[in-house]
Amino acid sequence: MLGAMLALALAPVSVAGHDVSEADLTARVAASSASERIVGDTVTEALWVDGEAMRLGVVAAPERVDQAVRNEIHSFGDEEVWREQIRPETPEQARERIAREVLRADIAAALTADVDTPGRFSAVFEAYHQRWRAVTTCTERWRVPYNDRCANKPRNRKPCRWMGAVDVCEISRGWLIVVDLVTVLYPDRVITAANAARAVRAVRREADRPLEIDIAPDSQIITARDRGTIVRAAQAIERLAQRSAAGQAIR
Repeated sequence: MLGAMLALALAPVSVAGHDVSEADLTARVAASSASERIVGDTVTEALWVDGEAMRLGVVAAPERVDQAVRNEIHSFGDEEVWREQIRPETPEQARERIAREVLRADIAAALTADVDTPGRFSAVFEAYHQRWRAVTTCTERWRVPYNDRCANKPRNRKPCRWMGAVDVCEISRGWLIVVDLVTVLYPDRVITAANAARAVRAVRREADRPLEIDIAPDSQIITARDRGTIVRAAQAIERLAQRSAAGQAIR
């Protein structure tokens, strides 16, 4: 009885005392094409990102957000196509999404500023996850179990973890990254097979490993049997992403 009463009193999503109402989440679902679980997880992550940005004193510069918006439009060819493809998201909502992506990238850069080894790289993101998971609760309806964000829910045995420019997920036979490397490394370029192949070569050079990468124009799948290799790949992509954001050419 007490458990049922507590469940009824629990906010659908709550992060560090910030409660998100059922009405708010339901309205977000109605305004998007995403499922309830994805919407709940997206809102949860946004609160994590905003909280970490405040903790670190990181702010997304408006000019960087402007450039990121222009880059995304260019990747679709022109603004008319972009507006059509992002629906039901509005241009204003798209800018808000892109601004948080820029902020997320800036947080990753701040977290990894003094990091050299893959072990330390992994550790800073694990610490980030545990820091915010500890102050997050959610109801079953609004969570994505494999992202393992909710302290009031059992830990997922094979979770996904944010590691900068990518998410690293444990799967049945190893580890997995699914990423659009062209968007990450060449944000001002159109997604093509040639650009994808170029990005893959850059990641392999940076990781200094013969990574298993399934090459497709719009997304690449990186797999590894051991965690060390997949973390090295994630660190390589993050380093290249930071260089790209700083205006350095990625060859």
